[in-house]
Amino acid sequence: MTTGLELYEALKPTIGEEAAKMIAEALPMTDRVATKADVDGLRADLASKADLHAMEARMFKWTLGFFATLWLGNAGMIVTLVLKS
Repeated sequence: MTTGLELYEALKPTIGEEAAKMIAEALPMTDRVATKADVDGLRADLASKADLHAMEARMFKWTLGFFATLWLGNAGMIVTLVLKS
């Protein structure tokens, strides 16, 4: 686990002393840190979300096709009943 002092020392050469101090003080140092495995898992999750969006688009097309024909059929039946009366 990285301490605030280690973070400060690592950031100081690249962003300056004041900015490194502010970042080291602002970030809480806990043992709950994301690992490479966590990041890889999130990437896999994002890929599966793209698959979900594709499936959602297919379902929307199917639903639209089904309900459009259903309502057209209902409208045709109403027109037929009105014209027969």
